[in-house]
Amino acid sequence: MTKEPRPVLLSVTDVIGATLIDHGNTVAVQLETPEGNKVAFVMPRAVASTLADEIRVTLGAEASPTLVQS
Repeated sequence: MTKEPRPVLLSVTDVIGATLIDHGNTVAVQLETPEGNKVAFVMPRAVASTLADEIRVTLGAEASPTLVQS
């Protein structure tokens, strides 16, 4: 039986900012944890765009129960 790895969970309380780096090809996001620590992650711009779309759909579905999620 293969044990699946658990996803890493990061709790955040604030968005400090987001910046385009690498000639605009990469997004760097800075966040704050409940303990007051600052964390950052980077992702390709295309991934950030997909993430933003997913968040909009999720938040829109909360406001409008008739919205179909993919």
